[in-house]
Amino acid sequence: MAAVLVFLCAGACQNGSPREGGEAKNRFLLRKTARPVLLLPEQKRGSPRMNLNLVLLDVTGSREREVFFRNLLYEGRSLPEYQKALIEEYRAAFIAGQEQNPENSGAPLDWNYGEYMDFRIYQDRWIVLSREKDYYTGGAHGMRDKTYYTVDLAELKNLSHEDLLTAPESPEFYGLVLEALREKDGLEKDAPLSSGIYFYDAPETGSSFFPGPEGLGFHWNPYEIAPYSEGPVEVVIPWEKIEGLLNDRGQSIRSLFKPRS
Repeated sequence: MAAVLVFLCAGACQNGSPREGGEAKNRFLLRKTARPVLLLPEQKRGSPRMNLNLVLLDVTGSREREVFFRNLLYEGRSLPEYQKALIEEYRAAFIAGQEQNPENSGAPLDWNYGEYMDFRIYQDRWIVLSREKDYYTGGAHGMRDKTYYTVDLAELKNLSHEDLLTAPESPEFYGLVLEALREKDGLEKDAPLSSGIYFYDAPETGSSFFPGPEGLGFHWNPYEIAPYSEGPVEVVIPWEKIEGLLNDRGQSIRSLFKPRS
């Protein structure tokens, strides 16, 4: 099936909803592809399949932005090149698995691979993009992971949460993250995180954070800081608690969520 345009944002949007205005040359599109892929194409009818479902960001019009997002999201590839490389990677993984475990070569289950991008924010200077991958390649269960990108379009930079703080290594801010994790698990104040569901007492915050109406959110995929059975872990640090810790860039993002007079 050919790629189908499912979302177009020309210029500026707010919280993922198109609105008029902006420069038509800067176009951000979400393109959808849904089709079965033969894992052993030479076998044709006898080949197991991978059900492929993609919703991927395409940037057109501005060469500088196009190159930036290709490097950020697709290792420098175009969308057709990324899709081709993805299929080749999974075909190679399937063949390698069959060679390592020939006893499992009879009537293997079909695989599934889904990758879904969506705008959480697109407003003038800022894009916050979520990217969720959902895949099954055999075994007891599939896997799912999510990544967030917070992009400063003025500087063409993918930010970490530290880029928003006056003191990037702020113990005060990290303490608020630990506090939120304890609250999520119902732990007492100052209790070691490992006394609950978490693997570590001082987990890394990583770069998968997202600004939103309530505050700065942090996301960990299954197995990163807690068992698979707990699913993904997300916490949000309220803006009110970190107002004094934000630098100019952080205040600019914060202003997106303040009521307008």
